[in-house]
Amino acid sequence: MNRNEKIAVAAKLALNFYDLIKLFDNYDSIKTLGEDSLRLPFKVNVQEIIPVIERLERCHTRKDLRIITYEDDDYPPILKEINDPPWCLFIKGNLDVLHEETMKFAVVGSRKNTHYGKLTVDMLVPPLVEKGVCIVSGLAFGIDSLAHKKALEYNGTVIGVLGCGVDIIYPKSNEMLYKKVIQKGCIISEYLPWERPRTYYFPRRNRIISGLSRGVLVVEAAKKSGSLITARCALEQNREVFAIPGQINAYSSGGTNDLIKKGAKLVTCTGDIFEEFPDFFSSFQNEALQENLEKRAIQDMNDEERLVFDLIKEGVSDFDTLTERSQMDTSSLNYTLTLLTLKGVIDVVGTSYQKRV
Repeated sequence: MNRNEKIAVAAKLALNFYDLIKLFDNYDSIKTLGEDSLRLPFKVNVQEIIPVIERLERCHTRKDLRIITYEDDDYPPILKEINDPPWCLFIKGNLDVLHEETMKFAVVGSRKNTHYGKLTVDMLVPPLVEKGVCIVSGLAFGIDSLAHKKALEYNGTVIGVLGCGVDIIYPKSNEMLYKKVIQKGCIISEYLPWERPRTYYFPRRNRIISGLSRGVLVVEAAKKSGSLITARCALEQNREVFAIPGQINAYSSGGTNDLIKKGAKLVTCTGDIFEEFPDFFSSFQNEALQENLEKRAIQDMNDEERLVFDLIKEGVSDFDTLTERSQMDTSSLNYTLTLLTLKGVIDVVGTSYQKRV
């Protein structure tokens, strides 16, 4: 088969990678495939594939779209490591982002994030970006969008992996973000550019998110969250899996807490991520980065956070004394202490709190 025929067949038949290889080896054209269609264990409608080939030929003249296949030299080498790589990738934006040797790291999570989830993204993504890490995610509602936005805010590079064609903006409310991702990185998909989103496309695209990345961080996820599929794919692909702990009774943290119980690395600061990749991050750089992170965290504190932080700096370490001195109710103090811990400026030592050294 020629190049366009292979792309069309891969897109329409949705076979796994190794079945596609066998198909391409056994049939030299769409015509011979059609002649043998009744003998195949899957349905092949050549009349549906031919219009796709014609439409693909017109796509090759577009300046805003790149099409690469597994056989091309510019196919991302890291994707060739996974068990079921996409045969073809449609790309909008800067193709070089896929090939740069900078580390790529996925940040995924619930579409219905909480304030805790947003705070986590706000605290963890900037240090990653400052170290030159490219943030990979799915451009969906919630944590995915927050991760992309925060990376772009700090002038980072990003890759958005879609569960539809690259010409389709989904969700529609992400139109501005979609355009910014194309400007500062790229948007990719294995689906035909005009393909509308389908429910079963999203779980399948998750293997590309993890496949492009050295590690996957799950920020918030319920026990049946789609982001857990990305974590499972990462494990199958021998990638590192990280998770943010949450309250034991929080619906939005049920999945992440389970991941931690099953062996995912618990993350409370970016240092927990850096230490798993010593080939990318030196300890000296990490110390300097942590110092900058703490300075920024202190500058961004609200009045309640600054009050509690100042008391802890003075040596007030137990919860009861903090409650008395701050004159905050128990719930508000607990929440503020959680935020300060997550921001990496205090540590919990037994039943007391201390400024992080």
